[in-house]
Amino acid sequence: MIKRRQIKRRPHTLKKGLLIPLFLLLIILVAGWWTWSYLSNTSNPQFNYLKISRNSEPIKVLNGESIILSPRDRIKILDTSTNLFLDRGITLFTSTLDVNILLYKEVILADLLPNKDIFKRYVFTLDVNLGNQKIGYIDMVIEPGLSDWLNKANRAIGSKRKTLVLEDALQLYPDNMDIKKRLLNEYRGQKKWQEAALILEETARQNPGIDVYEELIEVYKALGQEDLIIATQKRLIELDPENSELRFQLATLLEEAGKSRDAIVEYEALLKVTSQQDALPLYLILGYLYNTTKQYEKAIPYYLKALELNKEDVNLYHNISYLYEKIGQQKKADEYLEKAVERNSGDTRSLLELADRLIEQESLTKADKYLDKALDSDPRSITALLLKVKIAEKRKDQGDIKGLYKRILAIDPHMMTLVYNLGVMEYNDGNFSDALPYMDRYTRYYPNKISGHEFLFEIYKKQKMDDFAYKEAQMLSKLKPGDISHYSYIFEYLNSRRKYTEIITAMEKGLNVNPRSITLRKYLILAYLNNGEDDLAIDEINEILKVNPKDISLLLQLARLYEKQVRYSESAGIYKKILAVFPEHKEAREAYPAILMKYTGQLERGGEYQEALDICKQVMDISPGHKEAEDTYLRLKIKVLSNSTGK
Repeated sequence: MIKRRQIKRRPHTLKKGLLIPLFLLLIILVAGWWTWSYLSNTSNPQFNYLKISRNSEPIKVLNGESIILSPRDRIKILDTSTNLFLDRGITLFTSTLDVNILLYKEVILADLLPNKDIFKRYVFTLDVNLGNQKIGYIDMVIEPGLSDWLNKANRAIGSKRKTLVLEDALQLYPDNMDIKKRLLNEYRGQKKWQEAALILEETARQNPGIDVYEELIEVYKALGQEDLIIATQKRLIELDPENSELRFQLATLLEEAGKSRDAIVEYEALLKVTSQQDALPLYLILGYLYNTTKQYEKAIPYYLKALELNKEDVNLYHNISYLYEKIGQQKKADEYLEKAVERNSGDTRSLLELADRLIEQESLTKADKYLDKALDSDPRSITALLLKVKIAEKRKDQGDIKGLYKRILAIDPHMMTLVYNLGVMEYNDGNFSDALPYMDRYTRYYPNKISGHEFLFEIYKKQKMDDFAYKEAQMLSKLKPGDISHYSYIFEYLNSRRKYTEIITAMEKGLNVNPRSITLRKYLILAYLNNGEDDLAIDEINEILKVNPKDISLLLQLARLYEKQVRYSESAGIYKKILAVFPEHKEAREAYPAILMKYTGQLERGGEYQEALDICKQVMDISPGHKEAEDTYLRLKIKVLSNSTGK
């Protein structure tokens, strides 16, 4: 049996042929993966910058940076730089702006803005994304440029609109001087001084300068802010301390603000740098300011220096005279006043002032001479004539005084004090008919002046002009209701004419004001009695008796009135009071029993026998042997017994 030969193969020969291609393939795959990973780098993508063309000028904006653009800029996105191969998968996104169009063409930004409003400020965040992953961003700030705002302001119609535009522009460009200047002009035109001040104050803080401070002063003047004006003027001087004009302006401001002592300091500082021939205005000002601050001794030297430069200025002599008088150097004061008169003999003011001083010094003859000169210059000078009156009064020359008064009144007839004085003088001299027209004139001019009416009242009485005196008494009772002396004349006048009703009216008015006046009540009682009004008279008598219960004359009058009214009991009571005070009063002693007997008869007629008997017994007690009382007593006794038996 023949066996088939088996051939043995080498297994490693096949493996070796396959391993090499597999190994190469593996190397290629690894290299490809590594290359793809390197080129794609999706595990750590990075955004580097965005390259933009602005008005044909390329600009790089790095990741996270901002770029400020104008709405009028022409923009195109040129390139997006990342670490990705060919920027594969990169997209750009912003929520409010279509930026992708910028990848393809150049666009004016204003066309992309909402409502194309170029005068708003926009901030857009442009995100750079890889798929859904944000790998970077840039901020695009779009705002109008300065020229845009200025052009808009130029086109604005009306100052208010222009102002609003410029205010908005200043918010974006707070340091821009062009906007500030234009806005400042608008505020001035509209008199918005407070707003103008704010701009200038900020400008002064940032860039202090003479021009700015001067503008501020003008604005503060418009606002009436004196303290700020002065403070700003001081800042001006700090910038230019050698500028005399600026210091003079400060001194003037202080003076006008009433800060005289501060002004003095500035004026004296100016005086140190001012030549002698130019110092006159400063001497005058300093003299005036020291005078107004009552520093009289310091004022004098400045006025004296001013006088050296201007010896013909009469006012300086007056001022120096006044100041010497203030510090008590009267001799010096008069010396300079006389010098003023010497330099201007027609200076009525100086003549009068000097004459007045001489009168006080009792140099009456010399004063009279100066007053005559003054009247030569001005014959109608009332002041000169009144000073002459003072001289006449010191000399006690009544005739001269009267003549001067009349001379003055011929110039000014409304000087009522002189009219009154003339009336009094004529009255005191016993010239009542001459005094009358003056006092009448005075009271017509001053109808409520009491003194005039009092003199007129006395004159009318002296002249026996009763009707006129009565009218004046009525007037005085109104003007001086508390003075009852005028009511006395009113009563006498009306009583003599039996005008009792008018007396009653006048006295009742008087009592309303003077309720405690016994005199007025007595006048009223007499008027009531004469007018037949006994009850009212009784009431007034009782009012007086409350105050003076022992007034015998009134008690007697009251008793008689009660008797007249058949009020015997009350009449008897009054007589009893009189006898209690004055037991020996003759009329009361005689009248008392008689009234009691009348009272007894009154009771008897009324059937009151017991009461009548008791009263009759009183008469017998006080008047023993009174025949009528004894007879009446027996008769009443029988009646009382009869009544008792009958019962």
